[in-house]
Amino acid sequence: MQLNLSISLWNYIHYFPLRKGGTSFFLDGGLDSLARVIDEIAAAGYGVELWPHWSSWEWTSPEREGLESQPFDLYAEEHRPHLAQILSGVRSSWHTGGEKSIENYRRQIDTAAQVGSRVLVMHAANLSLDGPAPDFDFAAQVLDYARQHEVKIALENASEGEQDKDPALWNLPILERAIARFDDLVICLDTTHVQKFKRFTLVEYVDRLKDRIAHLHISDALGDDVGIGRLHTVPGTGKIPAADWRYLLAALEEIDFQGDAVLEIKPLTPVRIAQEADQFFARVAG
Repeated sequence: MQLNLSISLWNYIHYFPLRKGGTSFFLDGGLDSLARVIDEIAAAGYGVELWPHWSSWEWTSPEREGLESQPFDLYAEEHRPHLAQILSGVRSSWHTGGEKSIENYRRQIDTAAQVGSRVLVMHAANLSLDGPAPDFDFAAQVLDYARQHEVKIALENASEGEQDKDPALWNLPILERAIARFDDLVICLDTTHVQKFKRFTLVEYVDRLKDRIAHLHISDALGDDVGIGRLHTVPGTGKIPAADWRYLLAALEEIDFQGDAVLEIKPLTPVRIAQEADQFFARVAG
């Protein structure tokens, strides 16, 4: 088993303006700032998960009032050669976003393949696999294209179905239905989402999806709301029981997990937080 820790750009995109320590640069919306961030991550020995947009932050006051963000599309075709250089030698995966269309997802798969990434994370709703009438034909077109380009689609447990009155339409059964239909669809298990919705325990998710877990989104949760500091905290600092973390690691060992464990955490210094997570898993495993 190999637990390859990665840092999500989600950490930087959402919380970088709050940082006072660590690296001295800030997001300028271009690939130069992205390159500096990825250099920082790679130098610390971690991989990276990229999101569709890299934000441009404009400071209008020292107190951050009026902070504005202008997205910079990382999936754009013209950026692929530069991204391939930036990501050379760095483990990487991607997260989907934007319009739900075959054209958009093909563009994202093309980008992932051309820069050397082999995993694209999606939610059930992105592939129209949620609800009582899933569009299997739509999902099949995306998966076929991904297969042709040697990119794995990793389906993440999220919010789809969690408010439905029919338990068969809650998120875990939705994921089970999807992987039963498509042999090459893998699972991205998000630990905070399990803790947030509480329809099933982390142990139940692991037991029922174990053989298809190929990617992880790792963080803890202090509570159920989505307020800052309540979800996406450092593993071991929230309400996920230590026994559940141990159970997850044991299951990953059993299936000889070789994928990425992507840290989606709300930090002020993402690399330092990643190091703390690394130490936590070493303690749990030991």
